[in-house]
Amino acid sequence: RILTKLRTDPARATHLLRALLVLTNIEATTDI
Repeated sequence: RILTKLRTDPARATHLLRALLVLTNIEATTDI
């Protein structure tokens, strides 16, 4: 399901990836 959604909507995929990067960045900063 997710793979098909990413294929049909690349813009949403990039948005999700950007959100994931932000979340990981927050986690990394909180670790410090």
